[in-house]
Amino acid sequence: MAESFAFNIVDKLLGKPKIILLNTTINYQIKINYLYVYTINYQLSTLLVDQVSLAAGVYTELENLRDTISTVKDCFYEKKGKIKGIRVRLDKIAADADKFNLKKIMGVPVPVIGPHSEREKTYSFVRASDVIGRDGDKDKIIEFLMQSSNDDQENMSVLPLVGIGGLGKTTLAKLVYNDERVVKHFDKRMWVCVSDEFDVTRLIKEIITSATHNRCDDLPIDELQLRLRNELNDNKFLLVLDDGWSKNRDKWFELKALVDVGAKGSKIIVTTRDKLVANVMGTHPMYELKGLSDEECLSVFIRCMFKDGEDKRYPRLVRIGKDIVKKCQGLPLAVRTLGGLLYLKTDENDWVRVRDSEC
Repeated sequence: MAESFAFNIVDKLLGKPKIILLNTTINYQIKINYLYVYTINYQLSTLLVDQVSLAAGVYTELENLRDTISTVKDCFYEKKGKIKGIRVRLDKIAADADKFNLKKIMGVPVPVIGPHSEREKTYSFVRASDVIGRDGDKDKIIEFLMQSSNDDQENMSVLPLVGIGGLGKTTLAKLVYNDERVVKHFDKRMWVCVSDEFDVTRLIKEIITSATHNRCDDLPIDELQLRLRNELNDNKFLLVLDDGWSKNRDKWFELKALVDVGAKGSKIIVTTRDKLVANVMGTHPMYELKGLSDEECLSVFIRCMFKDGEDKRYPRLVRIGKDIVKKCQGLPLAVRTLGGLLYLKTDENDWVRVRDSEC
């Protein structure tokens, strides 16, 4: 009864604040704040106690009000402490998610790269020996690049390379870009990271820089477009536009008109997660990248986990790893992420926890 009475008095003194007894952090905080304000502003002097008791006829209970409120406050502060501990842990998890840009895709935490994230600019180099399971895809795309245009009026073809985040579209594009057959086939090769903002002026500058290895930041736009067209004119080129997100047809057609001055057989590869972007930019049916097989995922996982040949010392861990990689649904980036969590860990319990976790 004392606790109930205490809240009734607080209601009267504070104009009946709406203290809702719900098990949420916000409402606990509200209750604590009200009690704190009450304690600061209404210390229940003897005069106040007398006045309220005379009005309400509850002098004896009011005499114990200080102790009652103190007890209630202690209860709420204990709750607050527990909630604060939970919040600290959740904030830590959220901060880690932001730090590593993580999101669940198909139940697996993987880094996500999207139009509202700050993705680092990509570059064209890749060590082919580090890439597993993409030889077939590479050969199919190179076969397309080697083809002459079927349209007598078309000098340039655009191939969209499409797939969800983490599949390895950029890595595959790098493999193709650096293949010896491609290097010999094209007069010029250029690599530009588009990302979310399709800024035509910036893209012109980056294409020129990639083609000439010289920067041109200070040139006016008319000089830029002239230099771009002169650089590509009558050259059979390959241009990779990595990480495309814009569906703005006008901007794409503006850039396309400027680069469509190369020799017959020039090609553009656009990597994107969005099929609508592929439809806007492509002149050729999109190439949809699929996930790796479980065996290929296991190979990636073992390479991330162990030094050369060290996996032979831990056959039980490798068997657990086979189950772990099934969680990744063929996403090589997800495999590497989980591999990073277990790198150099040889305690079987750590592996079992990852295998049995819901994510």
